[in-house]
Amino acid sequence: MRRMLMSGVAQAALLAVITPAMAQEAQLSEIVVTARKVQENLQDVPVAVTVQTGEQLAAQGVTRLNEIGRIAPGFTVREGSTTPTAMTLVIRGQTQTDPLATLDPSVGVYVDGYYWARAYGLNADLLDVSSVQVLKGPQGTLFGRNTTGGALLIQTNDPTHDFSGRLRVLYGRLNETTLDGAINVPIVTDKIAVRFAALRTTRDGYATNVLDGVEYGNRDSLAARVKLLITPTEPLRIVLSAEYFHTDSRNPNRHLVWASPTGLAARQAGGIANLNNEIQQITSSPNLMAVNDGERAIAKTHTYTATVTYSTDFAEFKYVGGLRRVKTHINSDLEGSSYPIHFLDGGQGLKQSSHELQATGEAIDGRLRFAAGVFYFEESGFDYSFSRVLPAILLTDTIYDGTIDNKSKGVYGQLSFALTDALSVTGGLRYSVDDKGLTSRNRAVVRATGGVSCLIAGLSLPLCEISRSDRFRGTSYTASVDYKVLPDALLYVKTSRGFRSGGENLRAINAAVFVPFRPEVATDYEAGLKSEWLDRRLRLNGAIYRTDVEDIQRTTNIVLPTGLPTTIISNAGKARFTGVELESTFAITPELLVSASYGHVSPKYIVYRDALGDRRQERFQSVAKNSFTVSGSYTHAMPIGELNIQASYSWLDKIPQTDYNNPANPENAAILRVTTAPAAGILNARVSLNVQDAGWEVALYGRNLTDNQRPSFVAFLPPPIAWAAVNYREPRTFGIEATYHFGNR
Repeated sequence: MRRMLMSGVAQAALLAVITPAMAQEAQLSEIVVTARKVQENLQDVPVAVTVQTGEQLAAQGVTRLNEIGRIAPGFTVREGSTTPTAMTLVIRGQTQTDPLATLDPSVGVYVDGYYWARAYGLNADLLDVSSVQVLKGPQGTLFGRNTTGGALLIQTNDPTHDFSGRLRVLYGRLNETTLDGAINVPIVTDKIAVRFAALRTTRDGYATNVLDGVEYGNRDSLAARVKLLITPTEPLRIVLSAEYFHTDSRNPNRHLVWASPTGLAARQAGGIANLNNEIQQITSSPNLMAVNDGERAIAKTHTYTATVTYSTDFAEFKYVGGLRRVKTHINSDLEGSSYPIHFLDGGQGLKQSSHELQATGEAIDGRLRFAAGVFYFEESGFDYSFSRVLPAILLTDTIYDGTIDNKSKGVYGQLSFALTDALSVTGGLRYSVDDKGLTSRNRAVVRATGGVSCLIAGLSLPLCEISRSDRFRGTSYTASVDYKVLPDALLYVKTSRGFRSGGENLRAINAAVFVPFRPEVATDYEAGLKSEWLDRRLRLNGAIYRTDVEDIQRTTNIVLPTGLPTTIISNAGKARFTGVELESTFAITPELLVSASYGHVSPKYIVYRDALGDRRQERFQSVAKNSFTVSGSYTHAMPIGELNIQASYSWLDKIPQTDYNNPANPENAAILRVTTAPAAGILNARVSLNVQDAGWEVALYGRNLTDNQRPSFVAFLPPPIAWAAVNYREPRTFGIEATYHFGNR
């Protein structure tokens, strides 16, 4: 930490020498975060957090959640392994590798303070967003279980008591068309107001299926939200929200890129020569594909929330509750070839409700800050999938059909005490109890006769039903010390523990596998620096960390001797993640702002042994060891308005897309090569002219300007079937957008 501080001082001193003529009035604005359940200055919070306001995101052309990953070090976002309707979030190497209803995420998502248990619907365009915060490291005290990697906080705009609104129209390459807007209407002066927001996006596909000419990778989505603000008295504030989202698209292009000469996939296709010939022809262009089964992804969500806040002289009391329903459907040619090798059809229908009571406040002349609360959560519904693999070789199809019944309870409290004006200590504790129930109906269907058999022997036909329920308990904590070594430089050290709930194996194929997997527990040790220099023109923040994860949960793809593929969730022992994160922003002049960030994570298995033997050599799926982003913005006042130029370049290291690493397999080197997404950088830019007096803004934008279409995701099925398929990045897109603001802006 001393080296980090001295490095910051040295950089600040150097910049002070080489920029003496720069305008002294340039200054960075204060950033407000809610990482500790209350509004605080980012630079005063001993938590590693990246935040972007809605205005900042719009100015950078960030319109979708998966684009946020490029502005926060150590945070990446990609589409789900089998469906683009779900998002996979990775923070500091912690991730959920399979969007199953029985496997909880390791990154918690909160929208307007309400917990979204499932990542479906996160692939939508950002609708009327006020801010996005990325909290890094275990957040188990204040934000509950399933935050061993961190938390994503999305805040949307609340109604105000002024009449105002905006309308945005966008048109770009591939006939991309977006129409979105928001209107704020006061109903009763200073008492009741309502805000409507809606967004409609359509776009043609960019990859053509050579078998039927159909285009894939299109977009067709609708999102809408209405919020009602009621302030009957000065201390009481009520916000009611209802949100709808729907998407229906043909999946992004998937290409077969490898198959084992001795694998069953090659046998299904009549020999490896046939597959190799197709691989050579189709992979000549990332915008061509050959799939023999139609690909489609549908998701629909309804979310209803209520936030009630009551303020007193000594504390603020808040209730956050709601209901969320998710329905999805997916059908996919998983291996991406013209041969009938692996087809998947499935969906989920889930309902969640939760209630949280919070109390936050100050005492002892503001030296003591506290946050406490209780939380209750329920979830029910089904997760269903139909799998057809090697129909010319295997005689049966498999159905994984599970109904879940989950409940979670938690109680927490946290105190921060300022020992002096510069030195503060923080401590917090949370206790969680999770009850996970599963009723399984896994079965096999003989295609020729339609006969049904139970995958778990001894069960009764026709449903093959078996149930179990297990309870998991976890204790999370936070302890930190922070010290202001300078008025604008804060050093902190902290330790925290996060709890990711255990669960049931939905895809069990025998009684030995129909057992729960244990909770994983992440213990984090972190030291950080928050600092501002040159009269608040230069901001330098950084953190170094080590996270030890016990009983880390892993999804393993296996193929049974019968040729039946399945996935089993188990606990891998112990893993360690060490890393560093750096963020800097420099207001060179009042018009010119540059930013840079860097993240590094180094994962390692300490213990990983199961029935297959010692597996410590296996890789960490979806984890990029290094990432960085550089960006700049230039704003210039002109006679007709304000000109703004934004550009950013984000780079991700190579990413293993499967944990497979078996040196005993002669084809291991080939598998490692084809299942690793290569390193890649993305360049985006936006130029806008804002005619503030008239309320107009016109902008030109470009995404992926270098047309980098290298693979972004790899699907893999291990031997004896043995195939790998990739999804390519979207091509270069560009277009024009116009925004009109009206009312009290």
